Amino acid sequence: MAKKYRGKDILEELETKEKSPILPIVIFLCVVTVLSIFTTIGIKLLNDHTDIEIPWLEKDKKDPIKIQSSRDQMDLVVPTINVNNAEKEDLDSFLRLVSINKDKEGFRFVFSLKSGVEDYVTIEAKQITIDGFYFTTTFALSDRLDYDELGRRLPPQDQKESTCEFVIKKTELDAIDMFGFNKISIVYDISTPTVQAKDKEYYLIVSNDLNIVNERKGIINIDTKNNIQISYYKTLAADDATYIYFDFNNMNKQNDTKVYVKELLINNQVYDMSSFVDISHRNSREAIFLKIPTKDIARVNTMKVRFFLVDENKNGEKSFYITDEYQRAY
Repeated sequence: MAKKYRGKDILEELETKEKSPILPIVIFLCVVTVLSIFTTIGIKLLNDHTDIEIPWLEKDKKDPIKIQSSRDQMDLVVPTINVNNAEKEDLDSFLRLVSINKDKEGFRFVFSLKSGVEDYVTIEAKQITIDGFYFTTTFALSDRLDYDELGRRLPPQDQKESTCEFVIKKTELDAIDMFGFNKISIVYDISTPTVQAKDKEYYLIVSNDLNIVNERKGIINIDTKNNIQISYYKTLAADDATYIYFDFNNMNKQNDTKVYVKELLINNQVYDMSSFVDISHRNSREAIFLKIPTKDIARVNTMKVRFFLVDENKNGEKSFYITDEYQRAY
């Protein structure tokens, strides 16, 4: 038989349900669960897609894996020498690039010289460029004619060559992100007992299995004077100083050019660089930098500069050039 409810009974039952703690607890737990899920998802998204660090997760956070660039992973690539084009005759003597190897120091070259007619021959290599970039390495090499035990000069095919080894330093290669190359050029003076010749050039194009392109990216053109293109390159802040680099691409075939600072303003104040002098070497590209010690200026916020170029030809005649102004805010 169905139970009949009176109005009073219904009110008492509803009152009992309202006083029961179970329903609010269930609702509270549901809300907490949903919030926890969304909070966890939000934290994961922050960690995966931003640089924001969540303090309470730091103790469980693993060290990030360093993503290496192709340059970081690339070892020096040794090119192949075309032996048929590696030898050059000069003043009846023979210059030759014998071999190229690599080690932890950089690229290691063996160069040879063989005297042909005169008693001896000497070369002084005073500038080496690789793919147009200037390197500080220089070398000198001499060779004398060889004679038999009777004092007779040996025929050309029996003459022995003298060799020397020089290194293109890895520190300089890394500075321009160079791990391989396509061409080496050597500017040299050569002399015998009777003849002297200056500013001769030996160059050799080599072969690679990889397509190697060496260029300086991200530079900002400032001016071109006396066939020298001057560009802003980069600024590096170190503990001891701020270093401001400029790219000098000297397209002159004959003369080096001296570089002075005409005017330099740092943080809108004149900074004395009257003692500064550098050289932009002929037919080559290199970075020339201005050093601002932190003891003088703790932080470089703005910079304004003009350069003064002095070109002197073989006759001692000088030409003077002032570049356009370049300014930059950091």
